[in-house]
Amino acid sequence: MRLIWIFASLAFIQTAFAEIPGKSLAQCYQDALKRSENVGVQDELLVQSNEQKWQAVGAILPQVTATGTFLYQPAPTDATGANIFPSNQNTIKLTATQSLFRGLREFAAVRQSKQQIGAQRFAIQNAARQLYYDVATAYYNVL
Repeated sequence: MRLIWIFASLAFIQTAFAEIPGKSLAQCYQDALKRSENVGVQDELLVQSNEQKWQAVGAILPQVTATGTFLYQPAPTDATGANIFPSNQNTIKLTATQSLFRGLREFAAVRQSKQQIGAQRFAIQNAARQLYYDVATAYYNVL
């Protein structure tokens, strides 16, 4: 019986304040969400968590190094020197390094960063939920 009374009073409040000019609760919440510093900070922490995940993935991949040298020198005057020492020498070196085994710590770091991303998404939802609670409290206090 008490639950029915609560729903009836909520429905009455909803219809009673529906014709008041101004912003609705949803509009107030959207405006507060745009201006909320706490939610913005949590969003930025999510971006940082994503970057940490990609850094952990990058630690698993091989390291690739490329080096190039170009040597230009005057041509030797005698024919023997021109065959041994050409005037243009181009050298390119490409190296890939991959560790065979490092104790699977890179894979553990990837798993940890994925869990951190999930926790950060929950923190964003929690901050948005708390903001909605604060906006709703202030909105109905004003009304």
